[in-house]
Amino acid sequence: MSALPDQKKQDEGVWFWLRALGLCATYITVGPALIVLNKHILQGLNFSYPVTLSSLGQVFIAVVVWMLVKTGRASISPEAWEQVSGNGWISCFLVGLFKALTLSFGNAVYLHLNMGYIQMLKAFSPVLMLFLLVVTRVEGLPKVSVAMSVLAIAVFTAATTAVESHATPYGLFLMVCHGGYR
Repeated sequence: MSALPDQKKQDEGVWFWLRALGLCATYITVGPALIVLNKHILQGLNFSYPVTLSSLGQVFIAVVVWMLVKTGRASISPEAWEQVSGNGWISCFLVGLFKALTLSFGNAVYLHLNMGYIQMLKAFSPVLMLFLLVVTRVEGLPKVSVAMSVLAIAVFTAATTAVESHATPYGLFLMVCHGGYR
């Protein structure tokens, strides 16, 4: 009789890992698919409104969350309400603003640079992030191993992206803004 609970635990463990692998596979598939879809909408369909395109996803998420809360399928925790009460909404507003700017610049860049080049430039994000963290004094100077890793990212990203012949200064400016607001 004791074999049944052990078998049930083993089955639950297998389903847990299968679900986790399925979710990871979905995440890995959906991200690139959305990038290609956005590129197609912006360039292939000549829809030159990147802010509108990035806003559609945010509006959709807001409507779905609102419906889930209104129907009782989800709830807002007291801690979350506390975070946005008083002056807490300012932090939420700033996070939302920078997220919107990131999405807008990230979509606008597809109008000026090719997709492969954009993805190579995104590899430069850790360099920009470390630079901004040190300059704004959120972080101190990094360890030598971290600095060398980030330097390697910078050098190899620069080497990879140096051969692009269709890059425009405005496209590169949009990409820097996208990374900076990220």
